Amino acid sequence: MKTLKKISICLFSTVFLFVLAVAAPKTTWAKSTVSYYETTKVTDIKEGKGSSYDRVIELPKDAVMKVTSTANSKWYKVEYQNSKQKIYKGYVASKDLQKAVTYKTTKGCNIRKAAKKSSDKVYEVSKNEKVFVVNTSNKNWYKIVYYDKDKVYRGYIASSCLKKEKASSSSSSSASTKMDVKYVATGDVNMREKATTSSKVLTVVEKGDTVHVIDTSNGKWYKAYYTNSKGVKNTGYISKKYLKKK
Repeated sequence: MKTLKKISICLFSTVFLFVLAVAAPKTTWAKSTVSYYETTKVTDIKEGKGSSYDRVIELPKDAVMKVTSTANSKWYKVEYQNSKQKIYKGYVASKDLQKAVTYKTTKGCNIRKAAKKSSDKVYEVSKNEKVFVVNTSNKNWYKIVYYDKDKVYRGYIASSCLKKEKASSSSSSSASTKMDVKYVATGDVNMREKATTSSKVLTVVEKGDTVHVIDTSNGKWYKAYYTNSKGVKNTGYISKKYLKKK
């Protein structure tokens, strides 16, 4: 009898554990996605999600970093690596960031310390590598940031060696490119080549004129196209605060 009781208890325990395992909800782990952003002005990495937190480090304008989480729409979790390869982690106000502009090398290219061929070589980049271009004011030499595995290199690459990477064909990108919403300029405003006030002015949109917004993913700058009174069409970026939906 005792043996039968032991067998019954063992069977009950086994069945109970099996039912518990099947009924228990499966844990889903969120995949961590990393994207690259650059600062639009001098700003700080903070220890926490708010301006009252202590500063981790001050970042210059055009500093490229990894954004590891955008769960908080106002404060992005970041990882910044300086030229000495020291890593700083914390949070940066999303209003001070924009997505980094990606180019690819068309051949083997040297990163130079200064914007000239005679300058010291920082690093040699292979063909078809991705670099982030942060300044194109010098038409011959673009200021760049390059991530190579666990190291980061900064400097200048000849513009003839670079080609702007095409937008991703993912569903989210496709959705944004299909967007075409009419907005009205609330004042005379510059349309710029890139989503930053330091970028080249393509044209001036006059107050009351209509623009067609095709991408709002930046949050602060809307990508749009605009045809002026002379029939000239330009596509560029306009600050969101100067636009109102028609």
